[in-house]
Amino acid sequence: MLRIYAGMYSCGEYPLHGSFLNVVRIFDTGIESIAMNAFSPRWAMAMVALLLCLTIPQHMVHGATEYTVEDVAARNSIENGIWVGYNGKVYDITEWVPRHPGGASVLIALAGTVDEFTDKFNARHGPGSYQEGILKDYEIGTLVA
Repeated sequence: MLRIYAGMYSCGEYPLHGSFLNVVRIFDTGIESIAMNAFSPRWAMAMVALLLCLTIPQHMVHGATEYTVEDVAARNSIENGIWVGYNGKVYDITEWVPRHPGGASVLIALAGTVDEFTDKFNARHGPGSYQEGILKDYEIGTLVA
């Protein structure tokens, strides 16, 4: 269930405040009430809150998490997930792999790596690039020794 409060909604640990939610009273919404109130203002507010929740990067929803090089190395396939390390952060790029403009095979070959991914990424795209911004959307935590 999505819980909407007067003045804010909560997605994971991070409440997001917005003036557009200030008029909402405390209520819980489920499939039944959405179906029954499909054209109500409450339904519209619930949908806005849900869309915001779905667009927040996972590391913001779940909080900062630390991973080792071994943790990253274990995520090296589509079945296990494809994780990479870059500049001290860990990224779960599994969902990005099939959409990668350079082809999925490039990222699959780098799955589970840190130094190799960093070297290849910097050689192709470089720090501060548009692609680095895309990568940040998939951040899930920090790389630790």
